[in-house]
Amino acid sequence: MAGTGVGKFSSTASNNTSNLTVNFAENMAPSNVNNAARELMGHMRDMYEQLGDGYFEFGDGDGTYTVARSDADTITITSSADISSVYFAGRKIRITDGGANVVEGTIASSSHSSTTQTVNLTGISLASGAPTKVELGIDTAAFGGRVILDDDGDTYIEAVTDDTIDIYVAGAKDFVITANTFTAESGSTIAAQALTATSITATGDISLDGGSFVFNESSADKDFRVESNGNTHQFFVDAGNDRIYVGGGTGSSIGSNKFQVQNGGATISSFANDSGSSQLHFIKSRNTTVGSQTIVNDGDSVGGIFWKADDGDATDYNNNVAGIEGVIDGTPGTNDTPGRLVFYTTADGARTNTERMRITSTGTVGIGTSSPQTTLHLEATAPILRISDSNSTSEDDAVGKIQFYDRNNTDLNAEIISGTGSLADLILSAHNNRAVILQTNGNTERLRATGDGKIGIGEASPDADAGGLTLNHGANDGKILTFKSSDVAHSMTSIAEADTYGVIGKAGANDGGIQMVSMNDSGTVALQILGISNGGEDTGKGTGDHGCVRIDAASRSGTSLGSQGSNVNMVTICNNNTVRFIFDAEGDFHADSGSTTFDAYQDAQLVRAYDLSHGKGVIASKFDKFVQYNASDLTDAGLVGKVNNEYNEDGTKATPLINMSGFMRLHNGAIWQQYEKTERLANAMYELAKAAVGEDKANEILKQNEIKLLN
Repeated sequence: MAGTGVGKFSSTASNNTSNLTVNFAENMAPSNVNNAARELMGHMRDMYEQLGDGYFEFGDGDGTYTVARSDADTITITSSADISSVYFAGRKIRITDGGANVVEGTIASSSHSSTTQTVNLTGISLASGAPTKVELGIDTAAFGGRVILDDDGDTYIEAVTDDTIDIYVAGAKDFVITANTFTAESGSTIAAQALTATSITATGDISLDGGSFVFNESSADKDFRVESNGNTHQFFVDAGNDRIYVGGGTGSSIGSNKFQVQNGGATISSFANDSGSSQLHFIKSRNTTVGSQTIVNDGDSVGGIFWKADDGDATDYNNNVAGIEGVIDGTPGTNDTPGRLVFYTTADGARTNTERMRITSTGTVGIGTSSPQTTLHLEATAPILRISDSNSTSEDDAVGKIQFYDRNNTDLNAEIISGTGSLADLILSAHNNRAVILQTNGNTERLRATGDGKIGIGEASPDADAGGLTLNHGANDGKILTFKSSDVAHSMTSIAEADTYGVIGKAGANDGGIQMVSMNDSGTVALQILGISNGGEDTGKGTGDHGCVRIDAASRSGTSLGSQGSNVNMVTICNNNTVRFIFDAEGDFHADSGSTTFDAYQDAQLVRAYDLSHGKGVIASKFDKFVQYNASDLTDAGLVGKVNNEYNEDGTKATPLINMSGFMRLHNGAIWQQYEKTERLANAMYELAKAAVGEDKANEILKQNEIKLLN
């Protein structure tokens, strides 16, 4: 890149022949010399203005130069000489980049290699393309670091020492500025408004000495007053009475207070000397021996901040609205005097302070109590704590939340959330797979919800599946689960309380098993087992087919299960502990048939009467007209249930049930009755045969037909 203006002049005179618009060539016409000279003067004026702007174009130091962009904050300049002393770190730099943007920054570092000067920048981001101009900031160090401020050059600022600025006026050094210090040289003074330098130095009322700035060092009775636009005593130090006022007030109006802040004449805050009135104390003494352990006693106030209301009534002015007070809390000591902090308000316009909160010397905090028993003790007759979230914007937002973190305040352990809308009313949430535990009676665990979703009552390691419940009542043998209802009031209180309608407990005190007890004092159904299926019912009648309700029995086999042994009773049905029905392992059904017999009936006819009464799938017989029984006879015999106009739950009329064990006895009786009739018929036929063919022939007929008469 060629330089611009005088920036492309070479320090070698013979090289300056064609570096302007019109060449300075040998034997050139006078008119061309004139034009070239005018252009030269224009370029020199541009250079003058460039220096006034604080930058100048140096290039490679001798005529034209080439600059290139390495990256957004690095350029290279073609130069055979090492010009690092010109492109030094910390120097300001201005570049017109390849996008015609003028950007300013600082040189971070500079290095030379062969014919290339590499300049690293900071504070600059160059657009793509080769820069068209590089300008350097003016280096005042080249002029001794001096900035001249007047025409004759004897008033100036210079920095001949690193990190130090010297100020000269009329050739004399008056002040020196370093990193954090402003120093007036010997004999120099600083004049203040409305005060002459003579009065400052003569009386010592204001002094500048080293690191201090002192007013009234001579302790004269001279007040210090600062006026505002509308107040003559906006800030006032009463030297004679050792008092300070802010906002107004003089002399007697402050009373015994040493510091008073006023608003329109009313005192709003004050430091008191030793009165018990409005006070903001950092140290309070009762005699001249400050620091003695005898100056304060247990319960003494040692300072406070109190707020008052002034409505023009002097009595109201003297009574507090609220306050904070420090009080001795126990026996004072020399260096370890205990103290408590008490917060007050005035309730219902009362003229005495009412304690609202106390922080004791042991670090306990009481709200509503003056004797806190733990770190934070809340005591009230109404709801004691209310939490709400004013940032809630919808019904689905949490309206209150308490969070618990670990000791490092980095890991959220648990939280209590109150919500509305789709949120539950109250959520207790443990994080990071932690459990929620409920304890009573001295940290005895009662309930645990594990991190993987198991619930244990009396059990720290519930063995139910996730979402399941484990109950453990230890060595107790009574009820582990009871069901109650206020609608129930049975009379079997020796079994369970009157409002308890169901109990689950151990069947054996030491063996386990489940006993279910259900009470119904006036109704019919005491225990109902209901199974509801939804299609896919099994209609098979084999050992692998099941019904909607299934009852299973098994025997222990090691740590698992096995089949019940031969002839083992699997299920029994009892009447008050007396077994009436047994279902055994072979599938046999055993019933207590009692003493009921059907000897008064023709058993086969009773069976036929049942077939005829329900009329389903019965083949008609010419002998049916001889059946002497009907449905009422079956009911009287106890074979078919009696229906007293009952209806099923779906509204259909109830149908009678069949006494299956009775029918088994009936069938047995019918078979025996038919056997007896057959025997009597055989005897009759034998007697006829003897009469017809003789006894020998009759006996032969019996033998041939394998008939043996009972007699």
